[in-house]
Amino acid sequence: MWFSRVNPSVPRLLIAGNIRTSTILDVETKTHYWLTVFAQDHGVVPLHARTDVYIQVQNVNDNVPMTLDPVYYAQIVENQSGILPIVQLAASDGDLDPDQRISYKISAGNPESYFNIDIGSGLISTTGRKLDRENQAEHVLEVTVTDDGAPAPLSSTTRVIISVEDVNDNAPEFEQNFYHVNIPETRHRDEPLSQTGSGESEATLEVLFENSTWENFHETNITGDFLFRVSSFGFNL
Repeated sequence: MWFSRVNPSVPRLLIAGNIRTSTILDVETKTHYWLTVFAQDHGVVPLHARTDVYIQVQNVNDNVPMTLDPVYYAQIVENQSGILPIVQLAASDGDLDPDQRISYKISAGNPESYFNIDIGSGLISTTGRKLDRENQAEHVLEVTVTDDGAPAPLSSTTRVIISVEDVNDNAPEFEQNFYHVNIPETRHRDEPLSQTGSGESEATLEVLFENSTWENFHETNITGDFLFRVSSFGFNL
């Protein structure tokens, strides 16, 4: 309450009614309020007046932007060239601000810059560098989503897991470039195959194959004693 004299000769009592909140207001729940206020005196015959008060709730940036999915999963085939789309992220913000914008940024998991994200749309794509499954089969990206609200921007993070699918791009290789095995003239099944570097054996593979033709056999069609095994390996996963 406060008092004031409008005219010193005619005292007049002015009473100010202060309207205060009794709870936290949320513009996303209710944007405005209409209040009806009555003022009444304490005369012998009380008199009163009425007025309406319109209260507009102003927005502040109090809602963190969030992606629609907590984790995104995507696949891409290795060794592809060019810029290719991989996965589309989408986020929303609960603040009631039509001018508010959401931006996207890869904040971790992309040290070699294999991937890029559109700052406005959230589309993740390759940068033109070829992915190699044998080098890295899975990439885990951390994406930060940020709004531009006032008084300060808010942000959250989400994970994007990108699996690199394999293609047959590595030829098998032998464990050794050259195999030299000495074969005795007679050999029993339980007798181990000996191998020396003296060159004094009765026959060597070079001699055996000198006047022979290479043939391919499936293991189910091979009969007789096994002489030796040739191992090879491939790099495809």
